Amino acid sequence: MANAKDRFVEWLTELLMRFRLTGLGDRLRRYGLKGRSPGAAALNPVEVVVPLTSGLTFNPRIKGFAVPFDPRLHPALPGIQEQAMHAIFARYRIKWIPPEYLRWLGLAPDPFEAFERFVEDFGLEYKLLRGLKADRREVAKLEQAIGILLELGQMPELSDDLKMEVRHQLRERQYGVAEQMITVAQTVFRIVRDAQTVGQRIVFPFYVVGLLDPLSGFLTNPFKLAANDAAEAQQLQNMFVALQDRFDDLVKLYEEQISFMAQNWPADPNDPWALANVDLRDGYILSYDDNVKALRTSELDIDQIAEAINNLDMVLQSLYDFIAELQANGAPGFNAPPPSAALETWNQWVEMAKRLGFSESDNPDKAQIKSRYRRAAMLYHPDRHAQAPKAEQKTAEEMFKQVAEAYDILNKGKPANPAAQAAA
Repeated sequence: MANAKDRFVEWLTELLMRFRLTGLGDRLRRYGLKGRSPGAAALNPVEVVVPLTSGLTFNPRIKGFAVPFDPRLHPALPGIQEQAMHAIFARYRIKWIPPEYLRWLGLAPDPFEAFERFVEDFGLEYKLLRGLKADRREVAKLEQAIGILLELGQMPELSDDLKMEVRHQLRERQYGVAEQMITVAQTVFRIVRDAQTVGQRIVFPFYVVGLLDPLSGFLTNPFKLAANDAAEAQQLQNMFVALQDRFDDLVKLYEEQISFMAQNWPADPNDPWALANVDLRDGYILSYDDNVKALRTSELDIDQIAEAINNLDMVLQSLYDFIAELQANGAPGFNAPPPSAALETWNQWVEMAKRLGFSESDNPDKAQIKSRYRRAAMLYHPDRHAQAPKAEQKTAEEMFKQVAEAYDILNKGKPANPAAQAAA
């Protein structure tokens, strides 16, 4: 009667033969299972098993009782399983091993049997995946299912019960439903997570009242939120961030202009020129204060916020014109160059425009900006240069970041050219 070690060798030989018959022999060799003829076209199970099992001991009796043969108890099994499962998944170009597969591997020590149980557990047909020519559509579903499981594992905020709901949809082959559930949950958690960083600088009260407060009711079960509502919430979040960025830029530029006027305004309150223009000056300051106060304290909705920021922008452009007129008329103290920050904003826009192929005189709309960005992003995307030399990969990665930066800045709109205004 064969002892436990002999039976393990027999089991392992049969396992490796399955690798050979399914065309995974060469893949398995890459993961460390090498026989005496590593250059051979196909893996020879006998040549692999002998060096793997030589020197290993297996005690068939524990505390005087005979132990039935179980390959899970053999010390060589973990290493073989690890190498084998990576070879199995690599066949489908999948580099991540789902924990759901590892659970089956704990029940079925044969990696092939565990894989069969795993795919069938999630509604896939194993017979369409095995062999040298697996069905492409079934492979695509396998990749989709594993992608969903990967995203599910990266969502610690989601409860175990809700994760089970997603897995249930996978088992029913409802991959579209499962993906939609994942997308909705990711959107809710991402908005709330972003609120802890970018949200801290958003000053509009409606950001909390109109977005964060309603979303907080879906944190325990984001699946109750409709997919369209989740998409609208994400769009609203992006609009708030963009409006806040624009508001911050306008406030900075406006305060520079007011400071510039204060520094150059005649010290004598009875100066005739000062008396003639003081009401205009005070009007610009008052208009600025009113607009900023309304944006920071009133519960304006998103459209009203955008309108108020546009009004602030128009007042700023009018203030630019006022200062340019004072400079052109030789008003005392107003012959200094425009504030440096305004020039920096303009120069930055010009540089970003050139990155996407626009000139200084162009005024591209959002559709044109998006089209140029996509073209440049596809050209420099890291995946396109994954097989290139390291230096080329690094250059492409840097260029990809630069065009992304250009896209973000150009989308904020074209700023006024202070130098042109001063010369007008």
